[in-house]
Amino acid sequence: MTRPHHTPSMTPATNRRAWLRMASGMGLGAAGLALVDTLSQTIEAHYAWVESQLGKPKLTQLYALLDELIALEQPADLAGPCGPGPEPEPEE
Repeated sequence: MTRPHHTPSMTPATNRRAWLRMASGMGLGAAGLALVDTLSQTIEAHYAWVESQLGKPKLTQLYALLDELIALEQPADLAGPCGPGPEPEPEE
């Protein structure tokens, strides 16, 4: 996935810092940054719960499958390292 998100290689603290850097670059004030921090902690807690239910191997597999799905949905001109986007519709 190409957006800042939780990946198996990112710790919750690293992920939260990435979101806070992105949010601060958008000109959010202190209240906005506090909201981003609160939301990212809530999201990280949910990821931890999912991992506790599925286990790390299945969660890693889930991330890989979601990456494939996202790659399939990308327009061809935005295709990244995961492969091309969908085929263009034929013109009538």
